[in-house]
Amino acid sequence: MGLDIGYYSDIEEIETPNGEDFEDFCVYTHNDGFLYQLGTLKNHKYYDKTKNCIYGSFRAGSYSGYNSWREQLAKMAGYESAEYVWNDWKQNERYMKLIKMEGGGVKPMKPFYEIINFSDAEGTIGSEICKKLHKDFIDFDEKAKLIEWGEGYFYIKYKEWTEAFRVASIGNGVVNFH
Repeated sequence: MGLDIGYYSDIEEIETPNGEDFEDFCVYTHNDGFLYQLGTLKNHKYYDKTKNCIYGSFRAGSYSGYNSWREQLAKMAGYESAEYVWNDWKQNERYMKLIKMEGGGVKPMKPFYEIINFSDAEGTIGSEICKKLHKDFIDFDEKAKLIEWGEGYFYIKYKEWTEAFRVASIGNGVVNFH
């Protein structure tokens, strides 16, 4: 078992799939706790690729491996730890209030905040947040190359995430954790 990532450049809402079609859709948005991550997507809806969609997938690692990778990402970005981000309730509450008051949208946050403070098992990150995260990954690329963790493993995964967020930044894109 582990964390798999699918990413899509452009998706559209579809009717609830049933029968044989159930396996043909690409994303079901259902993570209420991270609703702010969805961007232009709606919660509790099915989405599928459009004819212009670019897509891909990769294995982020075992759950513990992904959490170790995310810990390195948090430290590289200047956080004390990933757990510090998860436990920073005041910051999380401010972020949610800003979104509710200003009608959604991406708010200026510290680098990688949204991926560090995201489920390690399942959920959906919409295109708005993907654009912000892609910029974070580009901005920190040189620093990421210097991380000596896992005999190059950190940077290999870093590049996979960079590509996922690049693709998902196009159109109504999405990164899907499953």
